[in-house]
Amino acid sequence: MRRVALFQSMHRVESMRSAALPRRISALRRLEDSKRSNRPRRKFESMQVLILVGFMYRLYVYAEIL
Repeated sequence: MRRVALFQSMHRVESMRSAALPRRISALRRLEDSKRSNRPRRKFESMQVLILVGFMYRLYVYAEIL
């Protein structure tokens, strides 16, 4: 019973985080566009992929706990 509550609370945290992610990404993109830096965009995209992979791994670990 406690495990289910734990999973629900984690799921709530994850949904809040995933809801906040697009906003953060668009804010970062807007900041980069305003700077007009000559730094390539690839670095930011790799960051995005890392975040996504971490998110998927966390979901997998939670599924393993259940």
